Amino acid sequence: MKFIADYNIFFREDMAIAIGLYLGYDWGFNLKNIDLPEITKGEAYGNLDLGLQIAYRYASFFR
Repeated sequence: MKFIADYNIFFREDMAIAIGLYLGYDWGFNLKNIDLPEITKGEAYGNLDLGLQIAYRYASFFR
């Protein structure tokens, strides 16, 4: 699952700075069927990503 929000700040008709935020989550595997030490047995692992993006955009077709 991913959520992205971007905002462009224009300096001229063909130049902008883009600022964005993203939030993502990846579901991990449930480890109850894998032979591992008892400390991880039965646990599920996922991953949460948070980020900030900054970009320079130049194009003649922004109008």
